[in-house]
Amino acid sequence: MSFDASYQGESEGEPRFLEIPEFRVNDIRCAIDYLMSLDFVDENKIGALGICAGGGFTINAAMTDKRIKAVGSVVGVNLGRIYREMNLQETLDKIAKQRNIEAKGGESQIIQWIPKSPQEAKDAGITDIDILEAVDYYTLCK
Repeated sequence: MSFDASYQGESEGEPRFLEIPEFRVNDIRCAIDYLMSLDFVDENKIGALGICAGGGFTINAAMTDKRIKAVGSVVGVNLGRIYREMNLQETLDKIAKQRNIEAKGGESQIIQWIPKSPQEAKDAGITDIDILEAVDYYTLCK
């Protein structure tokens, strides 16, 4: 079974693109709840595979939801290195300013945390293969 996380993709809910880790972990638990409602699902053979950020959320869910009997994760990225190369502090400063604007009733805005295209990444001097591949995947696969 695959699903879109709350506030992402084809799922419903506002605001869109909300990224709250505990919601993501709960989405996994809710997916298991659904699987348990199906007569053909063996409750002793539930496995979970998390990809990208979902890898961490899936591992977290498996630590506390003992219905998950096997867990896998595909997250081959060193986020610390990525954040250093991408100047995370500048992005966090922009996010803080935007939150203040929205708290005062201003217009919502999504802060881009990765370059908008592979060319923009290269122009910014980014050479890390993990970042370049992520930018390629997340910007060209829309």
